[in-house]
Amino acid sequence: MQGREHGWPLWGWVCLAAGAVTVAGLGVYEARRHRPGTVPLLPARAFGLPAFSVGVLVQLLFSLGMQGFFLVFAVWLQGGEGYTPLRAGVVTVAFSAGGFLTAPVSDGLAVKFGRLVLGAGALLMAGGFGWVWAAIDDAPAGTRARGRWCRDWCSPGPGSGSWWCLW
Repeated sequence: MQGREHGWPLWGWVCLAAGAVTVAGLGVYEARRHRPGTVPLLPARAFGLPAFSVGVLVQLLFSLGMQGFFLVFAVWLQGGEGYTPLRAGVVTVAFSAGGFLTAPVSDGLAVKFGRLVLGAGALLMAGGFGWVWAAIDDAPAGTRARGRWCRDWCSPGPGSGSWWCLW
């Protein structure tokens, strides 16, 4: 949050640009590599399929939202609630466990129920985050993040597991 005073914005932008150049370079390399007997890491023609393109877009938006949430949440736990980085990380273990345990099951559920699995997962995550928000909002300052995390995070975690059926 104090990066401008420490002079890191320039190298941050350079890293972002380097990442974009690397992804473009991978695309060029994979396009040139396509010859009989080889299989590209990511066939460019896959992006011509609407289902694949929409799936990639949904996964990108989902990932951006989750990363944004966890960045703000970690800063709040450490700066607002006084948690150490380790303790703030442990708080989110139940979320990770929920996604880890439900991801393998989501593939079979997607075959059986189709797109309803994605909708159910999104609703489960929204409900879980609403539950977290209510738990934080109702607790007094300084104790907001204590005591309820396994219950609250197990709800959004399984919801994130259903997103893996996109792949």
